[in-house]
Amino acid sequence: FIDRRPRSEMPALLNAADVVLVALRKQPLFEGALPSKTSEAMACGRPVVMTVAGEAAQMLERAGAGLAVGPESPQALADAVLKVKREPALAARMGRSGREFAVRELDRTALARRLEALLLGLVNAKVIMHLLNSLPQKPFEVMSIHDCFRCLPSYGNDLRWQYNTLLAEIAESELLSFILTQIVKRPV
Repeated sequence: FIDRRPRSEMPALLNAADVVLVALRKQPLFEGALPSKTSEAMACGRPVVMTVAGEAAQMLERAGAGLAVGPESPQALADAVLKVKREPALAARMGRSGREFAVRELDRTALARRLEALLLGLVNAKVIMHLLNSLPQKPFEVMSIHDCFRCLPSYGNDLRWQYNTLLAEIAESELLSFILTQIVKRPV
């Protein structure tokens, strides 16, 4: 194990790994979690061994990028790591599959476009006008939940960076002008 490293060093460290371990405890909260290190490992073409249940395990299986074992199962974890170590062709195939999945499904621009399409499908001008009319008439501070809720310092910073990136891509898209056009009933 090594000490905490800066984010800028992570691609080199991930690329040097034979396998990337993503370990989460057995808690209901983590069943809906998609740890960012999973997509980073897949983007680097490294096979992943996860101790997790739920959405992350399903994504890993769908991507063919590694092996998921139950959380807090040390023997299953050891067996999975040894399987990847003993079967280099399997490890290489999982790494390639993960990389292909990351490029195809996890690209931030593609994610922003899918979110934009989803939001455009949900737009209802009457509801938006009602919401806008219900806002206070004076300026107020805008704060996201994640500005107040920090699990770990690096997690919060990474999450804010991801939100900022996604919001910047939405801002550059046609979504905001489309919504405003529906609200004011003229092109914006």
